[in-house]
Amino acid sequence: MISLRLLVVIVAAFSLPARADRVWVFNDRFQDFHVVVSPSAPEPELLAARRFVEHWRLTTDFEIQSSAEAVTGAVNVWIGSAAQRAFPEEFAVRKLSPNGALILTLPRRSSSDATAYDLLLAGGGPRGTLVAEWAFFERFLGARAYAPGILHFPKPHAGIPAIDWQKEPVFEYRDSNYRAFLENPWLASLNDLNGQWSNVPDRFGGHIGFVHGLAGHGHTFHHFVSPDEYFGAHPEYFAEIEGERIKDAQLCLTNPNVLAITIDRARRYLREAAPDERILSVSQMDYFWFDSWCTCAQCSAVDEEEGSHSGTIIRFVNAVAEAVEDEFPDALIDTFAYLYSRTPPKLTRPRDNVLIRLCAIEADYGRPLHDRRSPDNRVFVRDLKAWRKIAKHLYVWDYTQNWRAFQAPHPNLRVLQPNLELYAKIGVDGVFEQASPFSPHSDFEFLKAYLIGRGLRDPEFDGKRETAEFIDAYYGEAAPFIVEYQRLLGDRLRAWGGPLYFVNDLEWLDAATVLRAQEIFTRAFAVTKDETAIERLRSAYLPVQYAALVCPPNVAQTPDAYVFTRPPSQTFDEYWDTARVLGVTHLNDHPIDQFRQRLNGQTPVRHEIVPIEKLRNDRFEIWIVPTRGGAIVRWRELATGRDWLPGYDNIRSASGRIQVLVTTDTDRWAEPEPIDEKFEIIEQSNSTITLETHLVNGIAIRQQIDLIGEGIETHLSLHNASLSPVIPRVSIAAEFPTNNLRRPSMWTREVGGGTSSRAIRVSEDDHLKAIALRFAGIGKTIAAEVVEGGSGDLVTMKLEPNSHIAEFTIDLDSVTLVPGESRTIVTRLRISALRPEPLLTAPRP
Repeated sequence: MISLRLLVVIVAAFSLPARADRVWVFNDRFQDFHVVVSPSAPEPELLAARRFVEHWRLTTDFEIQSSAEAVTGAVNVWIGSAAQRAFPEEFAVRKLSPNGALILTLPRRSSSDATAYDLLLAGGGPRGTLVAEWAFFERFLGARAYAPGILHFPKPHAGIPAIDWQKEPVFEYRDSNYRAFLENPWLASLNDLNGQWSNVPDRFGGHIGFVHGLAGHGHTFHHFVSPDEYFGAHPEYFAEIEGERIKDAQLCLTNPNVLAITIDRARRYLREAAPDERILSVSQMDYFWFDSWCTCAQCSAVDEEEGSHSGTIIRFVNAVAEAVEDEFPDALIDTFAYLYSRTPPKLTRPRDNVLIRLCAIEADYGRPLHDRRSPDNRVFVRDLKAWRKIAKHLYVWDYTQNWRAFQAPHPNLRVLQPNLELYAKIGVDGVFEQASPFSPHSDFEFLKAYLIGRGLRDPEFDGKRETAEFIDAYYGEAAPFIVEYQRLLGDRLRAWGGPLYFVNDLEWLDAATVLRAQEIFTRAFAVTKDETAIERLRSAYLPVQYAALVCPPNVAQTPDAYVFTRPPSQTFDEYWDTARVLGVTHLNDHPIDQFRQRLNGQTPVRHEIVPIEKLRNDRFEIWIVPTRGGAIVRWRELATGRDWLPGYDNIRSASGRIQVLVTTDTDRWAEPEPIDEKFEIIEQSNSTITLETHLVNGIAIRQQIDLIGEGIETHLSLHNASLSPVIPRVSIAAEFPTNNLRRPSMWTREVGGGTSSRAIRVSEDDHLKAIALRFAGIGKTIAAEVVEGGSGDLVTMKLEPNSHIAEFTIDLDSVTLVPGESRTIVTRLRISALRPEPLLTAPRP
């Protein structure tokens, strides 16, 4: 007999949805288990039977058998269709879907055999049976599949509780491309993944595929209307941007021939598709670095009417979906809500056979999506809910590593479970968790894969508990150090307070945190003796080594300089060798060779003194940092003490300063970037400084910065000292904080004359000669003016104000500089009590 106290302990050890008031079978019957499976059952059911036999051995140490018939006096485990045939009355009321799962314990119906019991593990289809088999061990016996080669089956067990558990998938589509799943289909199967990337074979339950597999997984417009095939004869099929048809851009979605070609090829692709390929993606290309949508009159009219660039996309995809619906009633036509198309259209609704995949690329992964302190997440959740209201089928494409470098620290563990729970609560139908498929040793790749697998199956799982259990199981004696390290990163991220984007340069990290992380791992390696734990520590340490090499430096300020200090690190070559020995092949989507190019094969300087040059007159003081692209980082009014540029206070940031940006990239969409080269001082006085640098392509840049009565005048000269023609694209950008200032009014003067005054509603992108902001509350005007464009060159000026920053950008129109040729632009930035028009029409003080 078993005591009442032990009975209570046994029952309390299990989390039961039903029949938890009694024990179904005690451990003295464990040796009597027998598996019943039909020899003609589908392969997933046969696999479930084999798995049960093996998992039972790992759980209890008993070898059991399987057969097509029940065994008298045994504890019979009925698998799949065998259970449905033997117990039809139990399934008649269940209404299981093909992916639904059932675990049911029953006492033997025959009163003559009171010692025998039945366990039913089945689904509405073969996949559901596999789910039920693993759920029995995981949910009710504590088994865990942490990572490849790390299956945990705790014992001993005093008994098994009575179970009546039924589960339907929360998400119809569940996918992730962590290596753990791609290289181990059995592990993807245990986690019930069923998407295109995980590509679970039929014997493990199968998957939902995209037409053309991974090649058809997204960004497919050009699969239908290829620029190589059509652009030469029909440029009108492609996006019109700034009045020109562009080959490498999106399609012109209002062109009827583009629609006809797409429909024709969609039908052909669906006819040729494999049986498991039920989704055809008709989705925008991945031109994230420029505004790639069509701006022709017809497309612009649709997007304006719909209030979003998704308007042309949804109307186009709806037309494709309607055209193929009769022939392919089970197919879904998929498209993205991504970057420029993320906001739903106001009027058009996706058809019932259209699938929307919303991409969370702008989300803040340092906070759960439900955290309303994050403005990025508030807007994303708003769009998510809006799409849910209008789309019958809605999937989310999510991101789980740092796409700047998979090996970089990326402390997003605490958001993985809450975000999946939010997706489930809102009613998302499918989730793809994009990971790091190309290379080993990304940041906590196995832990993140484990949590994502758990969350896709059960979004309400206890993420904190499962994280702790994984760390104990995976890192063994080194586990406390991993916990300490993760707490360190979490504390640093919260102290920083900014967003954690899926592409970041570790702006949130600092050298002091890296030093503490290095110390944690030093202690961990000193006391860890188990070779497996040491190997796993090395993998966890690689992100710290990466961060030590490239993390933002600590900054100290002296009266005349900034002092940059980075933590001790390996040299670039030592890190490179370490990564290659560990088998790292990719930095992100690109081979790791890109990292060598990024750092030019050099170890970043560990200790650096960055001089500050100061100009001063009776009204202003400005600070210039020649070795940081000649940027002006401070502009202080002496009378009021107001700082109009905050860049001096955070010299690591590229914002809050006046700086020159340049590119000579032949790609027309390449944006000018801050100059990396150091400027040399050519001459200097109290109110004037002349700086010069030479770019690697032979362009010489000279800045003469004059502190004039009401501001700054800059003579920017470019000289082609190379032997080849060059087309430099150059901008001057200035960012002024507007915190605590009332909303300003804007004034502009166009090239050739006219002036206007207007409220700030949209960004200006016209050929202008002057822009000004008037802050009536403090009686001040900030003005930017082109004094001389050089040889009659036009200059584009634009102002992009938001609630905290007013950004003036002056773009030189691109012209070819032949060898030996120069051009100059003269600009003025002024701060004055005068109103804009008299300020900008007055002569230079």
